[in-house]
Amino acid sequence: MPTSCAPSSCAAPIRRKPRPPNNPLSSMKIQNLRKKIDQLDSRLLTLLNQRAKLSAAIGQWKLASGSHVYAPDREEHLLRTLEGKNAGPMPHGALRSIYREILSTSRACQRPLQVACVGRELSNAWVATRRRFGSSDNYQSLSSLTQVINGLSRRKLDVGVVDRPTLIALVWEKPALAKKFAVCGDITLPARAGRNGNGARDVYFLLSHSPVPPTDYSKTVVALECTAAFGSVKEWQAAFSVLRRSLLHVEQIKWGKGNSKSRWLVELKGHWTADDLARKLEPVQMIRRWLIVGSYPEVPHYA
Repeated sequence: MPTSCAPSSCAAPIRRKPRPPNNPLSSMKIQNLRKKIDQLDSRLLTLLNQRAKLSAAIGQWKLASGSHVYAPDREEHLLRTLEGKNAGPMPHGALRSIYREILSTSRACQRPLQVACVGRELSNAWVATRRRFGSSDNYQSLSSLTQVINGLSRRKLDVGVVDRPTLIALVWEKPALAKKFAVCGDITLPARAGRNGNGARDVYFLLSHSPVPPTDYSKTVVALECTAAFGSVKEWQAAFSVLRRSLLHVEQIKWGKGNSKSRWLVELKGHWTADDLARKLEPVQMIRRWLIVGSYPEVPHYA
């Protein structure tokens, strides 16, 4: 026997029409805006292809003259010039991300850049490498710094990526090896970008065939072994006040064997060859030994 129910309880629920979004733009205006975006995209495509043709022509000249495909001084000059013209709303970091791919594609029109890092795929070194270079570059993961140096010496590689302690330990013990390559940049990997997420700030050196020419924003990285141990950065800065005007960054870093409290990595303003930084270091009595790691353009940390 069927059951009965009151009309009020069995009535179908009332479906209300959704309210239109509180947006002053009508659908017609949206369509017009999208048409403008499509027109801009078409213009961008034309300009990008024109740029690619010019890059290919430069690539032919580089091949004939024996010049290197990767020119970090030229790329940083371009990016800083664009940042100076950038009126927003696009932030500088996003602008660099876009141009990372544009530059990668432009290089590929000349010859794909051969990049290798010391570390497995998905390691922090691998993540740092992909953070700096684009998807049109060719990547390799190698197991040792020696393999990277050999690849650079034989012109099988254009750029190598290695963590700072590994590189400094090698050239500190075997300075002659430093003649086989040049440090041309660095990559700072924030803790959140690393796979381990342990809060450490990883920095990796970029290695190439030849030194980077001086620029207005060059910095020089020097490894120091001091005659005394310092318990903090403030103690170090007080002892090395002669470097205060040139000092960009200093940190205690361990490499190889020895007292880690007496070993420091220092970043100074200017290029080693242009700013006579040796004159500032030589009279400092508390330096037992120092090693020039390299001079190259300083890159903003948001890059």
